[in-house]
Amino acid sequence: MDQQSLEDLLALIELRNITLAAQRRNVSQSAYSRRLKAIEDRYEINLVDRTGRPAVPTQTLKAMQEEIEFALISLKRVSNSFSRSVDMDPVISIAAVHSLSAGPLPLALSKIEDHLSQLRIHIQSANQDICFQLLMTEEVSLMLAYETDDKKLQAPKGLVKKTFVTMDRLIPVSTPTLAKTIKEIIPGEELIPLIAYPSDIFLGEVLYRDILVHSKHIYSKKLVAGMASVGLASAKAGLGVAWLPASVIKNEIQNGQLVVIEEQGFLGVDLEISMLQLRTKDMQQLKPLLDALVEAISTTVNEESLPLVN
Repeated sequence: MDQQSLEDLLALIELRNITLAAQRRNVSQSAYSRRLKAIEDRYEINLVDRTGRPAVPTQTLKAMQEEIEFALISLKRVSNSFSRSVDMDPVISIAAVHSLSAGPLPLALSKIEDHLSQLRIHIQSANQDICFQLLMTEEVSLMLAYETDDKKLQAPKGLVKKTFVTMDRLIPVSTPTLAKTIKEIIPGEELIPLIAYPSDIFLGEVLYRDILVHSKHIYSKKLVAGMASVGLASAKAGLGVAWLPASVIKNEIQNGQLVVIEEQGFLGVDLEISMLQLRTKDMQQLKPLLDALVEAISTTVNEESLPLVN
């Protein structure tokens, strides 16, 4: 069985919901369903319970989780070995959550070109859970992610070294026009249009658990998107209020496309940026590069910080 099929099955096992699994695999539900059906037909086995909505994994498939995980790890290690054998230049692979890979990370890398002269960089952008999976299956050497005081990444200390990089902040923004409208709304009396994250990703958990549950306002979801870049574009289009990392919206604030509305009764949350590194034999060799990367990311995020404005 190929890697894509194994990852399709594992997504369904872990999420127990064919709709959410399709989202994780970045394909439409119909395309994902066809891929699962092809596996069932090939092996003449029933792996998906389609009696309800949404479809869920059968007990047979659930029981195979450990074998599928082991097979995936083995395949990825073989693939990595082949890649290392044909690469002439050393490669460092980084998994980063979407908002970091699209914002501070490229800028930080541009600050440490001297350290990268003999290296090639591979960046994989994904949600937090997928990034952690890539790290633990040794597909990447590093992971950059967010944490909060209440939600820490539970990484095995014997296998992973975790380094605090710097602070960011998840802040509420909207267009100036929408901000003026909202200012006139009495909390609880009118619906506020909301650009939300899916509840099963990290920023979604923070939004629902630490922000919306404490808000005096009531909201109407206008759009749900798993990537901060989509939320940013939607907020600029005036679709609603969005909560975005401060490090990725400085330009939009400076040019007046968006305004921060935290002081209008919309809560913000501090985010910690952390770097996770596998404890491998190459760990000491990479230390100068990683120290420089941590400093560059911290400098970049602090340069991109912005004052709270109304």
